[in-house]
Amino acid sequence: MIKEILDEISADRAHEHIVNITKKVPQRLAGSPELKWMAHYVRDAMEAVGVPATVYDLDALVSFPGEASLKLLTPETRDFRCLPFCHIRSTDEKGIEGDLVFVGAGTEKDYEGKDVRGKITLSELSYSPPRQEKERIGSARGAIGHVMMNWGPSDCEIIAYGSVKAVWGNPTPETIKNMPSTPCLTVSRATGEYLRDLCKRGPVRVRMSAHSPEEWRTTQITVGRLEGSEEPDKAILIGGHMDAWGGGVSCNAIGNSGVLELARAFAKHRDKVKRSVWFTLWSGHETGTMTGSTWFCDHFWDELDRKALTYINVDSPGLVGATEYNTRSSSELLRFHKEVEAKLLPGVHCRRVRLTRIGDMSFVGLGVPTLSPRMAYSEEQVKAWNGADLGPWHHSIEMTLDTVDMKVLQKDLAVYVGLVGRLSNEPVLPYDFTPVGQEMVKRLDELADKAPKEFGLGELQDRARRFDSLAKDLEKRVQALREKEGWPLSPKVLSTNRSLMRLSRALNAPGSAINGKWDQDLYGLTTLRTVFPSLYPVEELSRMDPEALETRLLRTRLIRNRNWIADCLKEAVETADAAVGALE
Repeated sequence: MIKEILDEISADRAHEHIVNITKKVPQRLAGSPELKWMAHYVRDAMEAVGVPATVYDLDALVSFPGEASLKLLTPETRDFRCLPFCHIRSTDEKGIEGDLVFVGAGTEKDYEGKDVRGKITLSELSYSPPRQEKERIGSARGAIGHVMMNWGPSDCEIIAYGSVKAVWGNPTPETIKNMPSTPCLTVSRATGEYLRDLCKRGPVRVRMSAHSPEEWRTTQITVGRLEGSEEPDKAILIGGHMDAWGGGVSCNAIGNSGVLELARAFAKHRDKVKRSVWFTLWSGHETGTMTGSTWFCDHFWDELDRKALTYINVDSPGLVGATEYNTRSSSELLRFHKEVEAKLLPGVHCRRVRLTRIGDMSFVGLGVPTLSPRMAYSEEQVKAWNGADLGPWHHSIEMTLDTVDMKVLQKDLAVYVGLVGRLSNEPVLPYDFTPVGQEMVKRLDELADKAPKEFGLGELQDRARRFDSLAKDLEKRVQALREKEGWPLSPKVLSTNRSLMRLSRALNAPGSAINGKWDQDLYGLTTLRTVFPSLYPVEELSRMDPEALETRLLRTRLIRNRNWIADCLKEAVETADAAVGALE
């Protein structure tokens, strides 16, 4: 079946959709008429090839870029081109004035030795940390405003749109306090480096104003469902955001068009697709921070919990000049996606990064293993572009047709076919928890030396080691089952698959999230880059005053986080032990 779809899939057909979309609605912001048009366009395109699709209306807090200004007052007088970020605390017409302090990438460490109280920060736009985290860290230290320079080469004059809203999805009574509290704007790389060099030579003072309206609007998402021929109650989700800034081609008309082409090709061979495939197109990605995918997770939680096997995020594939392959992945999918890449991308250098919760990866806490793969630029090229891993034109009006390449997209589509094809048609789910066990043991060993004895991390270490041993044994037995089982699914395969799903559900939330299965974490938190992120503050606890109120509060929170992880590890050990026993 995979070979037939590989022969069928065509980037040139996807190109027709790209042209249609960007000619009609180059910019597609959540809550706008252009986005509504887009939602119905992709629905009609899916239904035209036999994939039933639904447009869902949802209420979303969105923001739109307004006006901004930046004036250099000292050591010279000069005005700079700029744009306001969305979801900011807007200034009045007079704006704010303050000394400018360069804080590098804007990480916690970059603020060491710097007093930014009552001042305006200048930072480099990057994903380490993302814009949302830069605003949060700087504001927590008393900064009154933020200027972020775009990526790209040093002489690049492109200015990128963006949002600094850290609240994932619509805010709740608990998270509304985490909405941005300061004005933020963005300048080109050339302007940013000019200001950075001034800061290095002496005092710099600026006046900035920034205004972006924020309001509740109705926006749309579109979901198409291709029902599996053998096991329709299990589904693979593949899709990405359909809202877009500026020219809107590379982010993300090309991704949306690729999903439509995948829907067409899989629908043509629907009788051979064993499990269901859901083609998902979100909105509120930027101007709402994952509002659409979060809404779907919230409102279809029970169905997703029962059915969802994997979410594959399709964002900015087919980039012109991309020569390598980059996959962010949940660790139980590591072996699987590497096998697919090796077979379908011979000679291409493939890099893997452990999944962190960015983009529309709103299902990780629920326990759905996730992939975010695409052709990518080399590390050397990204460094030369000062972190612009999606090109210097990303999120700007420069995202035109010349930023994508159909030959590159054809490679991306081939891997998507391989991933979806195997997930939908392999009798035994291709999950391998060996790397998961290894990561957990390593992380708990790192934390154990830094945690007070009262935390009881020794018990967690014992459970993690027990699971690590079981995971290795389980994988050997599951691999033997894979080699001899086929369709229709035997009771042993069905039981094994249920166990593998239970392990994902049990371990993904504590391993990759802080707020558990029923909530969302703040976007871009540095702590989410680690295994067991809810235990991350253990490292700073030893440096805090043990008698201080904040230390006592944090200690209580960490004990409860420890208990959550202990419970999840207990469930994982019991599930893996039973699965091994059933396969003896």
